[in-house]
This record gives sequence, structure tokens and C-alpha cells, in this order.
Amino acid sequence: MRIGALLRIEVERAFKSRMFWLMLLLTGIEFVIAPLRYSKDIIGTFDGSIGNTINTVFNSWFFSLQKNAIPLRQLYIMIMPLMAVFAYGYSAVSDIKSGYIENIYTRIDKKYYLIVKCVVSHIAGGIVVVVPLLMNLIACSIILPSVKMQAVVGFYEPRGFSLLSGVSYTHPYIYIFIELMIIFLYTGLFTTFSVMLSQIVPVYFITMIFPFLLNYF
Repeated sequence: MRIGALLRIEVERAFKSRMFWLMLLLTGIEFVIAPLRYSKDIIGTFDGSIGNTINTVFNSWFFSLQKNAIPLRQLYIMIMPLMAVFAYGYSAVSDIKSGYIENIYTRIDKKYYLIVKCVVSHIAGGIVVVVPLLMNLIACSIILPSVKMQAVVGFYEPRGFSLLSGVSYTHPYIYIFIELMIIFLYTGLFTTFSVMLSQIVPVYFITMIFPFLLNYF
């Protein structure tokens, strides 16, 4: 078996996984509906003073510090590794317990299997975490105006000393895209850790809770 054939098999398994679609569904619905409650605040709430600002895409989407549900955002950050592993990272343990991995090892070298498994798990986990955020951003963009943030107001993040703060004020969508890419890469790494750990301790609970603990501590 060639590595390309194994890659196609793993991609198909990942995107046909019920858990993958369940994770997307559970978070996607809430993230699309949430911006609707901001639409009523657009009209009649801005009086032009510095202390009064309208809701815009950039201070209302889920990862904005100006969002009212900051505890919910923090909770999401905490469980992102769990979501990523639940998407497809757990399959490494399933392959061992079902004996599927023995069939694979007779056809291709172990290192190639692990490389493909890590890459596909990384992509699937990143998609499950980032796509709901992207859906939330799109929903906010449809409902709310894309008014650029003004540093003089002083209510917005990032501050002047923050990473890429200049980009956030001049090209906010580019800044958000970079932020989403960082989240994609970061959460995907936890699925890689989970896959590698499964080769040492093929236990569902340990391989799925390890990323959560690693992120938390």
C-alpha cells in the first residue's frame, strides 16, 4: 500500500465519522444563532459620543474580548483540545482495539501510518474547532457592520503592545484570519499528542483526557 492510498482512506474515515459531524453540529448551531441577539442593538443605540460605540463584527464575534459571553469563550478555549480529539484523534485507539492496525502494518511501514494518522487527525480536529468560529464570523458579518476599530476609543483589543496590533486596526479581517490559523494549528497539535500517546497507552480515557489536562495546566 502506498502512503497516498492510506491518506485517502484516513481522510474518508475522518469525514465520515459520526463524532466529527456531531462536534460540528453541536457548536455550529449555537455559533450561528448567537449573533442574532446583537442585530437589535445596531439601530438607535449610538449617539456619537466617545463613550458610546455600536456593535460591529470586530467587537461582537466570538473571540472578541468585547463579547458579553466572555466566560463562554473561556470555556470554549478550555475544551478546544477535547473537541479536536473527539473529532478523530480517538480513532488511533479504535484501530488498535479492533485489530485494524495489524492489517495496516502488514501493508505499510508503521512510521507512515503514524504520519498519516497524525496529519488527518490534526486537520479534522482543527476543522471542528475553527469552522464554528468561522461560521460565527460570517453570521456576524451578515448582521453587523464591518466598521473598523478606532484605537482612540480605548475599548478594543488588542492593545498597542499586543502581537500584530497594527494589523488588527488597519486590516481586521486579515488579523482574524491569522488568529483562526493559529487556533487551527494549536488545537490540531493536541490530536497529534493523542495519537502518539495511544501507541504507548491504548486507553480511550487517557488519550482523550490528556490533551485537556495539557491545555489546562
